[in-house]
Parts: sequence; C-alpha cells; structure tokens
Amino acid sequence: MNVYALFHERFQRSMERVFIRQTDGCALTYREFDRLVQRLSSSMQGLGLQGGDRIVAQIHKSPWSLVLYCACLRAGLVFVPLDPRAPEAEARLILDDVAPALLIQDPGLAPIGGQRWARHTLGEHGQGTLAALPETAATTPIADVAASAPGVIIYTSGTTGLPKGVVWPHGLMCANARSQFAQWGFGPEDVLAHALPLFHAHGLSVALNSVMMAGAELLLLRRFDASALIGQFGRCTVFTGVPTMYVRLLESALLSRQSCAGMRLFLSSSAALPEAVAEAFEQRTGHRILQYYGLTETGTLTTNPLDETKRTFDIGKAMPGVELRLMKGDGTLAQVGEVGELQVRKPEMFGGYWKRPEDTAATFTADGYFRTGDLAVSDSRHHLRVVGRSRDVIVSGGFNLYPREIEIALGHLPGVREAAVFGVPHPTFGEAPVALVVCDGTEPDLADRLIDKLREQLAPHKLPRRLVVVDSLPCSASGKVALKELRQTYRDVFIEVGSA
Repeated sequence: MNVYALFHERFQRSMERVFIRQTDGCALTYREFDRLVQRLSSSMQGLGLQGGDRIVAQIHKSPWSLVLYCACLRAGLVFVPLDPRAPEAEARLILDDVAPALLIQDPGLAPIGGQRWARHTLGEHGQGTLAALPETAATTPIADVAASAPGVIIYTSGTTGLPKGVVWPHGLMCANARSQFAQWGFGPEDVLAHALPLFHAHGLSVALNSVMMAGAELLLLRRFDASALIGQFGRCTVFTGVPTMYVRLLESALLSRQSCAGMRLFLSSSAALPEAVAEAFEQRTGHRILQYYGLTETGTLTTNPLDETKRTFDIGKAMPGVELRLMKGDGTLAQVGEVGELQVRKPEMFGGYWKRPEDTAATFTADGYFRTGDLAVSDSRHHLRVVGRSRDVIVSGGFNLYPREIEIALGHLPGVREAAVFGVPHPTFGEAPVALVVCDGTEPDLADRLIDKLREQLAPHKLPRRLVVVDSLPCSASGKVALKELRQTYRDVFIEVGSA
C-alpha cells in the first residue's frame, strides 16, 4: 500500500480540521493540504517523472516541504531530503550516489554542480518554478505501489563517514505509522509541537506519522528555540525531541508546571536521555518524559508505556511484532544484566542501503536479525538500557569500557548538566576515555573535584584519563552530540602530553 493512501484514509474524517499551523497564525486544513499535494503530484508527473524516480529536495522547513514530501509519495516517486545547509561537497556526494531525476532547491540556494541535474525551485511560501507548473489533470489517482517499493531514501553517515542511503519501502513506513499511532494514544484533539529538522528520520517520519494517522494538528516551528517553544506549549499537547532539546528547555526560566499544564505527552529519542535531565524535567514540569528507541533503518523498536506512573529511565521494551535479542561477542545470548549487541527482526524491514548490497548483507545475521550496532542490557521485565555503540567501545589496557556508563555516572553528580565520553589513542593503554562536561554553575570549583567524585561510582580503570569542562557540546543537525568531531579534535591529547 502507498503510505500516502494510508494517511489519506486515516485523516478523511478531519478534512475541515487544521493540519498545519504556524506561529504567525497561518494554517492549512487537511482538505487544503491534500489539494496542494494532488496539485504538486500532478505537476511533477507532467514533467515525465515515473514511479521509482528519485527526487532530491533541498528546501527549508515549511508547510510546502511537507506538501512536496507527500506529493512524491502520492505519485510513487522516491523522496530524498537534503539538509539546506549542507556544504556543496557533501551535497554532490549524495547527488552522485542517488542519481536524481529532479533536484528541487530553495530559490535562494545556488545550483549544485552546474546544470548536471534537472532542477526546479520551491520556497517556503510556495514561490518558485515547481509550484508554478501546470497540473496535467484535475485529479490524479494515488499511485498503486508494492509494499517493497522505495518511498524515501534518508542519507546518514556510516562508519567510513561517507553518506549512505537508507531505503524506506512503503510497507515499512505503513507499519511504523500504525505502531507509533497505537502506542502513544494520539487522537484528533492532539496538537504536536514540531521543532525537529525534516531531513532526518525523527522529524520526517516519527513526528509526522501519528499526527496524520490521528487527523491531529501539527504546530510547525521553523527551528528549535527553547523559549519560543515553551511559549507555544499552551496551545499544544505533545512534543517529541532529542535529549539536547530537553537540556536547553531546562535552561529557560520559562519552563514550569504552569507553562506545561496543557501538555499530555513529552517524547524523547535519537540519543540517550541522561537520567539527571529526565529527573530535573519531571521536577520542574510534573511530566515524566517517555523514552523510545529506533533507528533510521528500522523505525521505532521499543518504547516505554504511555502510563506515566510506569515509565522508567530506560528505552522500554519491544513494540508489538518486534523481536529483539542481545548477543555477546562469543555468539551466545546475553543474560539479564549482561551487555550484548541489540539485534532486531520484524516483518517489515528497510530496503537496504542504496546501491550497497555488500553493506546491506553485512548488517543482517544468517537468521535474519538486523545488527543495530548498539550495546544494551536487559532487566527482568525485558526493559532495555543502551550502554553504547559497539564501535564506540573503548578498549583500554585490556578492559572494555562503555562510554554511556561513564556518562551516566557523570550525570548523577550535582552540578553536571551534560557529559560526553569517547575514546582516543593512548601510547600506553591503546585507547583511553576523554570526558567533556558542561556544568550548570551551581557547584563552585566543580571541575577540580569531578574525578574524585567519580571514584565513588566507578572502578579505577573506568575513570576518564582526561576531563575537560566546556561551555557546550557540539551537536549535529539532528541534535546528537558530534562524537566524530570530538574524537578528531582530541585525538592527540595523550600523545602530545605523554601517557598521563
């Protein structure tokens, strides 16, 4: 089934309700949105585009970016979002790889690579050459596509750092939409505050699926601004974000029980949420953040229950229809409390990495489980806690150190707001952990005492061999800590000063 046909079927009863609202008061009903989707879908088909053709969209976040996304799905075209701020070198790598039939850019962006790709423009107010194209017919039916047909390709950096296209088939997108909608209790009266980018999985899929499935409302924020977002909570019921966003919300004096009084649900994913942040947020607002877990390749895999009284500080347990297991390095199943690689199997899986069959095959086990690369432990209730990435494990002096364990210990210390731990080369131990810490200013001279405080929580071999207090942690566009950048910045810290 075409995933847009599923959305269209679900929001039929809400056609006169507002779908997208902006902070300036401009709004589109579902009927108006669907009409624009039909129009743009018809116009693109008039260009001679056919099912399966890739459409790269490098446009700024706006209602029109959602219209384009859905128009591509409706026409059976493959939507490929591209960060409007991406440097030309990165953009050209993606364009060369995906070979688009059409590149659609914001009118203010310079063409990439001259006239190599067919190009149209589309701006945040509907201006540009694409929206000016004539429709080929009054109505064009929603394209009938197979469940395995690609609907979206999301580019993500692999272990080599080169962009790698993750293919979302329509079947996977339909399954994810159904499961998320059912788990989180969305209804037509909900209003979701959307402050995520639309070129990553969290903002493009997770934050939209439940809204369209419920015929609910989307408050579309151009970018994340903590104070501005808090000012909008009075008209919203749901917010989904990444941990860094919650840290920034806590920095604002505007965050309170009163400002969040009308909110039903706060969701967090894409990275580990520090327990200290979750606890501070609950104390300030009265809301316990619901954590869930998924990957670009798989969609949502685990979630905590909707009931606030039963939520934990972990990532919850498997969603219905999802099989999970933890495998140790020796090929045996990890028992309760043991660390193992999280592997997943479900009826609908991603369509592989675009034009990378060997990479795709390497991510699956012989019995069909997808290797997530995340290391986790389970408890007696089958709840999971992620302790790190398998490639992020620090092998120091023969010990396996898990950065997440050290980050959690740091997060428990009074005065610590954020922490990031990563391994870099060490002349004596092979690798050693470096910790970057952001303090909240409540504990004078905390930097001088952090290691001593950590000794009360961690074994000596787990202690960071370098601890640096910083004003903030660098983050990617999706809100994750930029560990690759940090490893590069600090990679010579021990070599330069000796084996301290």
